[in-house]
Formats: sequence, C-alpha cells, structure tokens
Amino acid sequence: MHRKLRSHRRGALEGMGLEIMVALVIVGGFSAAIFMYLSYAQATGLGSVVAYTGSTNSGGPCFFFLGSSKSVTALTLDQHGHPMAGVAVQITGLGISMSGISASNGTVLFSPVAPVLPTDASSGSLSIVAQYSASSLGGSSSAQQSSTACTVIK
Repeated sequence: MHRKLRSHRRGALEGMGLEIMVALVIVGGFSAAIFMYLSYAQATGLGSVVAYTGSTNSGGPCFFFLGSSKSVTALTLDQHGHPMAGVAVQITGLGISMSGISASNGTVLFSPVAPVLPTDASSGSLSIVAQYSASSLGGSSSAQQSSTACTVIK
C-alpha cells in the first residue's frame, strides 16, 4: 500500500514513517555521545604527579630526616584531577632509583626509600618523573611530568 506524500498546510509531510523519525533520533543521539567521548579521550592526558609519605595524601611536604627509611607513594592525576592507571613513574636521586606503574587508583608505592646525602651536603631532594603515552582512534599522544618528590635534611 503506497500513499502519496502530501504537504500539510503548515509544511509537514504526511506519510513519513514514524520508524524513520525514531531512527534519526537514535542515530543523532549515538553520534553525539561518540563525539563527546572522543573529544574527552583526546583531551585527557597526564596532569600531575604528587609524592607523599604515609597512608593518605595530606597535601603536606614529603621529607626525610637523614638515616630514616619511609614508604613513598606517588599519585598520578589526569588533567581533570582523576587518578590515572598505567603511568610509568620513577623516583631518583640521593642513591635511590626505583620505578613502577600506577595502579587503577593512580598510585605507585615505593618502599623502602632510604636516601643517602653526600657528606658535604646538609640537604637534598628526590626527583619524581611520570611518563604516559596513549593511543586512540585519532592518533597517539604522550606526556611527561617531573617534580621534586621529597626533601631530605640532616
């Protein structure tokens, strides 16, 4: 049964199937969701890496007294402040060279960390470097962040 398409006096077309309209709405919704995901995935990269001692990130400085040994946790965050998994993190300096990969909560635990100061120095610092690379449909990207992880004093 074929009907002719007739214009309504307000400009609408009679006979256009409801199925076509529903399909167009669904395709439009999925397209918007896919474009939002791709734009978020391309914009997300390594934002920062923070080191702390203790069980939680108190926001305070990470420091050691000479001769002490502690656990140091590195926290990797994306540009939006969310934890990042799969980030290669390395802590170096003062006789320390340790590396690890961040877990799903964005943390890497280094333990035990026992830095050694040169005999003529009264203080020193450990450096932390985080490297992240990702591939997506649009290509690949990589980022590196570095900072002073901890201060060591006599």
